[in-house]
Amino acid sequence: MRYLVLVAGLAASGCGAEPEAIPGLWQIETLDGEAFAARAMVDMSEPGRISGKAPCNGFSGSREGTLAAFELGPLMATKMACPDLSDESRFFEQLGAMTSAVEEGGKLVLSDGAGGGMVFVPAPAE
Repeated sequence: MRYLVLVAGLAASGCGAEPEAIPGLWQIETLDGEAFAARAMVDMSEPGRISGKAPCNGFSGSREGTLAAFELGPLMATKMACPDLSDESRFFEQLGAMTSAVEEGGKLVLSDGAGGGMVFVPAPAE
């Protein structure tokens, strides 16, 4: 019985919505309206997933809901050190708070619904 109640609760909350994707690899441009000097990228091209490269470490995790209203699951990341660890901490803290994504004007804009945001541009081909 608990299983049926849980499933009904998820459907009612909208968490069961079909995951959407935004193709491409995106490089961060700004974090909370300020230029972000370190290099970091996100990939939301796989429905229900997020992955990428923070300033020091690669990461991946789940993404539930639609692009307009999502919740990120715990992010798994490698554990390498580099000179940009403080930038990485800021990046992960902000990324974990994001709840919506939209592609506009050739940019990927993530926001937390409370004024915080991250803006990404298409990553250069390597």
